[in-house]
Amino acid sequence: MIKKLLSLVLLLHATAFGLHAKALPTNFIQSITFTFTAVGPGKSTATSDSVSNVVLTTRTAIAAIGAATSNSFSAKAQILAVASIFWYTNTVVTTNVQHKVVTNNFVYGYANSPSFVIKDGSKTVDITGFVNITTLNSDAIYSSAHHMQGTFSDYTAYKQYRLRSMSISQTPIVFSAQGFVVTPTLITPVAPGVVFFAFDDNWTDVTGMGSLGGNTFILQGSVSATFVKLQ
Repeated sequence: MIKKLLSLVLLLHATAFGLHAKALPTNFIQSITFTFTAVGPGKSTATSDSVSNVVLTTRTAIAAIGAATSNSFSAKAQILAVASIFWYTNTVVTTNVQHKVVTNNFVYGYANSPSFVIKDGSKTVDITGFVNITTLNSDAIYSSAHHMQGTFSDYTAYKQYRLRSMSISQTPIVFSAQGFVVTPTLITPVAPGVVFFAFDDNWTDVTGMGSLGGNTFILQGSVSATFVKLQ
């Protein structure tokens, strides 16, 4: 299904592919952001009880990881997912209106599994060892809109739906959560005849548990993985 979609997108957007003077990008980069409300134990007295509510954000995690790894980060630091790109050449043979056989080589790319870094200006710290994002549903669930162009389907919309988990495990911050994820299609023309294909992630109904500074909490909130650039 995805390869069919890619081929059709390329037929709509591309011209014949030749040698490129500029090298194709090798990495797909997304910004990972999250905001959780963390509920932990509060104080209990003879007349009342309470819980503590703490807002846990990407900034909180960056600061905690920085302290644990002896790194200092500015307010502009980001958590980035960096995925290498696999480029695939699809040869399409067609017959034009003059009954001439035309061969076009269309090239598309997709992202491999990412590594994770904290990026702060020219400073890059690899945090892949204690960040994990996993898709839990094995069957592909998607929605699409299309209309027929002769014998081909022209897709005008395409989304995937997933249940995903996310964890960070670097003391003093440790948590694991999962949520419902909608992944709209990201299609980026790179050059004539070359298109990159991937998904952004919009997590909702995210719940989980963990600890911060030795205090246990349960959490709820949202997560997003948003396209930054190809490089």
